[in-house]
Amino acid sequence: MRYFRSWFKATAHLATANFDEFISIPNSPFPIPHSPFPIPHSPFPIPHSPFPITPCPILLILLLNPLLNVP
Repeated sequence: MRYFRSWFKATAHLATANFDEFISIPNSPFPIPHSPFPIPHSPFPIPHSPFPITPCPILLILLLNPLLNVP
């Protein structure tokens, strides 16, 4: 249980750490350096949809029904 707790703390710290700092796992003499190549952010941000996600697909079907019934 103690090993799992220390592993969980180290993993949680790795997930929130900066790229330029060294992280040492508790009870380990070897620090884990981050990669010298940081993951670049995409120059194209993912746009948010102007339409909220409807939790009920029936509403979406009712809204699109007049468009689908065009002869």
